[in-house]
Amino acid sequence: MRFITVLSKLFAPGKLGKLEIKNRIIQAPMGTFSYNDESVPSQQTIDYFIERAKGGVGLIICHGVRATPESQVQGIPNLYEDKYIPIMAKISDAILGEPQKVFSFWRKT
Repeated sequence: MRFITVLSKLFAPGKLGKLEIKNRIIQAPMGTFSYNDESVPSQQTIDYFIERAKGGVGLIICHGVRATPESQVQGIPNLYEDKYIPIMAKISDAILGEPQKVFSFWRKT
């Protein structure tokens, strides 16, 4: 019976500081390596995150993004020039159609 009580807390709303999430299921960041040669996310990337969002995750921590051109990590999207913002916004907008929170982290080097 204790297992069921603990498990039910997993699906209950929670808080991380001031951030409220609909449940305590959190997806850790994962690289999808579905980007073009300029490290711009593809439709496959967008679809990947939409499916995770539809699955009911309370918080999605997206992949990291490269914050400077000097960061030469393959498979991580760029966000150091304005031209990259529309595609990243497309991912965010698609995910935010579902009821959960989304974070991304930055990689400088």
